[in-house]
Amino acid sequence: MDKFAEIKSALKQEDVIRYYLGSPYKSNSKGLWYRSPFRKEKTASFYVSEKGIHDFGSSEHYDIISFVVKYFNTDNFHALRILCHDFGLPFMEQKVDKQTI
Repeated sequence: MDKFAEIKSALKQEDVIRYYLGSPYKSNSKGLWYRSPFRKEKTASFYVSEKGIHDFGSSEHYDIISFVVKYFNTDNFHALRILCHDFGLPFMEQKVDKQTI
């Protein structure tokens, strides 16, 4: 399993988004609604569920890696490092570079 798949299987999308964005604006039995972190909006259009992360305001769909890439304006490699650091995951303890991922 590659590092991306390991991270995605180790973390729940809802937990990652809640960690970075805080409490949702509203929630229901199917998912969490946030105001988009990528623009100002009055009505929550950023939806997080077990199936994925979707921004209805921009029609963009994310997984946890692509969300962190956009949220921190970084690349995939650094997004992995951020997630491992913030969630205490051991996947990056070994010497890893972009070629091994």
